[in-house]
Order: sequence, then C-alpha cells, then structure tokens
Amino acid sequence: MREGANPMGNPMGNMGSRTISALVRNRPGVLAGISAQFALADCNIDRLTVSADRDPALAWMKISAKADDRTLSTLLSRLEAMQEVLSVRARDARKETMAYGTVAYCLFVVIFGINLASPIYSIYKETWDLTPAMVTALFAAYAFPVIPSIVLFGQMAHRLGPRRILGAGLAFAAIGSLGLAVADGYGWMLAARTMQGVAVGMFNGVAVGAMTDLHATRDRRTAAFAAAAMVTAGNALGPVASGSLAEFAPMPTVLPYALHLLMLAAAMAGLAFVEMRTERVPRSRLHLPFVPPGLRLPFATASASSFIAWSAVSLFLSVVPSYLDEWVGRSGYLVSGCTAAFVLGLSVLGQRSMEKMPVPVAASFGCAFMAFGLVSLFLSNAASSSAWLVASAACVGLGHGPLYAVGLGAVNRISPDAARADLISLYYAITYVGVSLPVMGLGLAAQRLDWTEATGWWTAAMLVLLALVWRGWMREARFRPKEFTDR
Repeated sequence: MREGANPMGNPMGNMGSRTISALVRNRPGVLAGISAQFALADCNIDRLTVSADRDPALAWMKISAKADDRTLSTLLSRLEAMQEVLSVRARDARKETMAYGTVAYCLFVVIFGINLASPIYSIYKETWDLTPAMVTALFAAYAFPVIPSIVLFGQMAHRLGPRRILGAGLAFAAIGSLGLAVADGYGWMLAARTMQGVAVGMFNGVAVGAMTDLHATRDRRTAAFAAAAMVTAGNALGPVASGSLAEFAPMPTVLPYALHLLMLAAAMAGLAFVEMRTERVPRSRLHLPFVPPGLRLPFATASASSFIAWSAVSLFLSVVPSYLDEWVGRSGYLVSGCTAAFVLGLSVLGQRSMEKMPVPVAASFGCAFMAFGLVSLFLSNAASSSAWLVASAACVGLGHGPLYAVGLGAVNRISPDAARADLISLYYAITYVGVSLPVMGLGLAAQRLDWTEATGWWTAAMLVLLALVWRGWMREARFRPKEFTDR
C-alpha cells in the first residue's frame, strides 16, 4: 500500500528528480512489469537498484526518474495496483540527499563530543591527582558501553526504526556533555563518559545502514567511506575546538561542552525532518552477532585492521596530550588538541586519497605507514624528540585512514543483507575494544615500568599484529579477488 496520500508533501506540479522505493515479491517478471508501468506513463528510468530484504522471498527496488507530480501520482497508483508490489513510496531526490547529509552530520556531531576532553585531560590530572592508569581509564570509559550498545541497538533499529535510535543517541550524547560540563569529581566524569559511549554505540550500530539506504545508488562502499570520514573528522575537530577554547577562552572545562550541546540541538532539529525506511522483519529474540562461516577469515582481517588503527590513534587522544610535557618537553592545550587533530586530519586525507584504490593496495599502504608510525612513536619517547613525534603522528594518521576505512568498506561490501547489521555491529565492537584495552594496558604498564620501556613492549606487540593483518589482506586478495581487488 502506498505510504501517504501525497508522497511529495506539496503537489506543485513541478518536474523534478524522484526516488521511488518499492517492496516487491522476489519473482521472475516483476522487474519487467514495473518497467512496463514506467513505459505506459512515458517516464524514463534513470537508475534502478535492487537489494535483498531480510525475507528472501522479498526484495527492495529503488528507482530514480524525472517526473512531474501528476505523472508520479499515476505511476504510484499503477504500481500499488500490481499484485507483486507490497508497498511503494516516493521522495524528492533532493530531500533524500539532504537526509543522507543530515544523518552524516549527526554521526559527526556525536563523535565530535567524545574527544573534547582530550586536550584538557592535563587539567583533570592535576586537579584530581590522577595516575596514568586513571587517565587512560577515563579516556577508555566511553568505549565499554559502546560494545553492548552497538549489538543491542543495531538489532532494535529494525523494530523501532533507525530515526528513533539515532534520536535517542543524540539525547544520550547531550546528557554526556552536560554531565562533563558540571562534573566535580572523577566518578562523575566516568558516568558522563559512559553516557557518551551509549550514544556512540547507538550511532555506530545504525548510521552506516541508514546512510547506505539513503544513498542515491545504495552504494555500500561509498556510504561506508563517508561514514568513516565523518567518524574520523569528528574525532579530529573535537580536540581542536576544545584545545582552542581552553587556550584562549575562560572556563576551559565548560565551554567545549556548551559548544557541543549547541551542535547537538542543530542535529536534533535536522533529524526531525528525515524520513527513513524501516524494513519488515519477523519478530525474533535479540541475539549475539553471528559471522557466517564463509566470511570469518575476511571479517577477522578487516576488524583486526580497525583494532590496530584505533589502538594507535587512541594514544594521541589520551596519553600523548596528558603527558606531552614529560614525553617531549612541551605542553599546551592547543598543542595537545592540534596533535590529535593532525593525526586524524591526515587519516581523512588517507581515506580520500586511497578510496578508489583496490583493497589490497590501500591496505598495504596503510600497514606500511602504520608500521613507520609505531616505530617513530617509540623513538619520540626514547629520545624525547618532537621531530619523531610529528613523524609518528603523520605516519599513524596516514596509516589509520586506509586501515579503518578499507576494513569497514570490506565488511559492508561482503555482508549479505540479512547479516549486515550483525557484521557491522561486531566490527565496531572489535574497533572499540582496540580503542580501550591497549591504551589501558599501556597506562597500567607505565605505572610499573617507565614510559619508554612500556611503549617499547606495546609497539612490539602492535607490529606483530600488524604483520598478521597485512598477511590476511594478501590472502583475501588471492582467494576472493572479486570482493577484495575491485575498486
């Protein structure tokens, strides 16, 4: 049945680009029948994509065409009269593009907030006399609720609808920033960081799927790269904004979070006007994510890439800003924020420059840059060298971009529709294990050893895992050439 009496909201009769979505029975002849209805209406199909529904007997068709309101109304009436068409709806293509951009902005804003504290950890460290383990635990606190939130809300999106989940995520992000602004102790900080983690989990479990659905051609790799760019940009710009306000404005532990609350308000207003498809799914119990047997090795390679990439970057978001003076003999809120932003800014550059490369080539570049970055990080600490730290930040950033984005793109691309939510949720869960556990391990080791020795052991472990990841990408390129060598 058609959704809404007037699908375009304002029947002005103007010619425009329309996007028609139809849920149809997955049978031979359905495409020909739908094409015939367009021919009868004297309307050309500009683009058509078909994707599987969670029910294998059904499929989703997304058709782009230019039509005025009268022609569109005739088309919808004819399509809904077909026995093989279960539901049909239409949108203005411009509105769909705006919806895609709105969801991307919401993802950016939520991630923007989680690292606002990075340049000012030194304030909290001095105020509350925090140990290295406490600082790294404060940074990693948001990652622990992310993991169950991803698993839970990735499945709940099919029941409640993605817009409700994303709206709730914005609300939790606002609670987290408000809590950080008024926190007067370490315990309150941990609680507020936990709220931020729930918000991030909601978005990571839902946003990629929503952006894929809203993309003009439902291009999974493009949507995944765009989502990865939003995550990286949010992580990069948050510390810059916070460091700048802390350096040049009063109330350094309040103003960054006030800015974030304003950005969240804009995101909430935009999301209120976004329409998203909610797929029909059978009622089922919540379950742990499951990786189909044939995808376990490529999934392990992709998720381990993200694990390493974010393990390295998390150092520049927690340990390095907090102990910059001890590490290389220099400090400053803006310097701390810009160090983190430099890493993640180069990550975005790496993602964009390698987006069109075949997967094994991009992954090899990412592994090489990351290896140089990890070694340089150890040397910067051993020699107290700012030059080595800059080199490390550059190489880690350029390595992080392709390793993270290629991994997410590969998982999004090889996943069957019925398992895509599970696989993306599990991918992000492993990513946030990488964000939290390695940096916490380094913080604990630094309390027993000195920073140089602890960093040396940490670097050696990461290099071993990185070598295994590179080998995994080469193996998948050899045995799965279609999925892993196409652009």
